[in-house]
Amino acid sequence: MTNFDILGAIRTLCETKGYIFLAGDTYYIDADLSKERIDLGDYIITALFTAAPEYSDGQLTRITYNGVLTCGLKVDSSNYTASLDESFIQKYDRRLLPLMQTLSTFISDLMCDNSLDVTGARMLAMLNRYAENIDYIEATITFIQEP
Repeated sequence: MTNFDILGAIRTLCETKGYIFLAGDTYYIDADLSKERIDLGDYIITALFTAAPEYSDGQLTRITYNGVLTCGLKVDSSNYTASLDESFIQKYDRRLLPLMQTLSTFISDLMCDNSLDVTGARMLAMLNRYAENIDYIEATITFIQEP
């Protein structure tokens, strides 16, 4: 992975897996989602990260990326669409559990493909997000790159 290119690495993995990739804060993601055609089973990955480089003797020795990586699904494999009419447990069974598993696999693949380490991760359900009403699992995560 090129130094400082965490978004490029995430975008490349999304392209490989056939996932929709969006980056930036809520404003950009909501705007970009309105332009996307979201079909049955389309996973949506969003990312926003900061980079904290460390130097020793004038050389870059480590980059710590802190941020948020999400995995969302509007229409699950059983053709249920995320809605306000569902109970939490229905959302969990239909989308949230598969989303946690998919995001965990995505993180593992990203680590392996780019020689990254994870020093901390926390997952949280984010329900009925954005104008498109999508259920997400949000991972607050720290990646470490040692060039």
